[in-house]
Amino acid sequence: MSRHSSPRSVRPAYARGRRNRWPTVTSASDSAGGSRFQPLRRPPGRHGRLVTSGPDVRMRVHGAYAGAFDAGGRPRFQVARCAVAAASSMWWARGVSSTLPPEAALLAAVPAAEPAVAAYRSRHDRAARVGVPAHLTVAYPFKPTAMLTEEDLAALRRIFSAQAPIRLIFAATGRFDDTSLFLEPTDGVPVLDLIDAVTDAFPAYPIYGGTHPQVHPHVTVGQGVGPEVMEAAEAAVRAALPIEQLITDIQLWEGPALSTGLGPWRRVRSFRLGIR
Repeated sequence: MSRHSSPRSVRPAYARGRRNRWPTVTSASDSAGGSRFQPLRRPPGRHGRLVTSGPDVRMRVHGAYAGAFDAGGRPRFQVARCAVAAASSMWWARGVSSTLPPEAALLAAVPAAEPAVAAYRSRHDRAARVGVPAHLTVAYPFKPTAMLTEEDLAALRRIFSAQAPIRLIFAATGRFDDTSLFLEPTDGVPVLDLIDAVTDAFPAYPIYGGTHPQVHPHVTVGQGVGPEVMEAAEAAVRAALPIEQLITDIQLWEGPALSTGLGPWRRVRSFRLGIR
């Protein structure tokens, strides 16, 4: 048994050394009238709520978590402890995300690719897991939407209105270091032109933070996947090629930093191509 699965190590630090003591909760009304603690109780029904640190912080108990409490309302050993640990981790992650500024991106959505890539993106692309559709990236990370001025929006409209709609054909797949799979357009020059134009207008926000000297327009299928998954995904996606997509607009999206794994992201606005 590893130390992480040991009952003693999993037990919350503040409960160690206190026999038969478990995490307690207090209501908002207690804060004004002293420290009156109450034991963690089983919520009513299968989908009750637990108040963990006030009226606005709640953890919903589903399925196995609801079964972590016995008929008397006492937590059942490991399952209950794991539920408490999971809740703590969840709220810690949300606290971290609240301290990070939101991110933004300019994307060319490729809905025609969804039937071929959606199943793999949902499992192996963090952008897909927060609601971002299949796309080609024009700018990411981009200037946060709350910081965009009217002059910034006017500059974006000028850039995109000067570019006619782009017809792309995806006839091949590609890989980055054998860990990422993507769809590659036969002619990515129009997309590169947009990337260069946006970078020139917003030099503080180069695509991918300027970490890649050469940019290859692509639609991500999966990242960080193993060789077996990569081979299966590539075979399935290739069977659906070629894929043709007419890009008529560039979309501005925003959401929590992708590094947090939290979402959702949302589309803020669209800029039509070739419309002055």
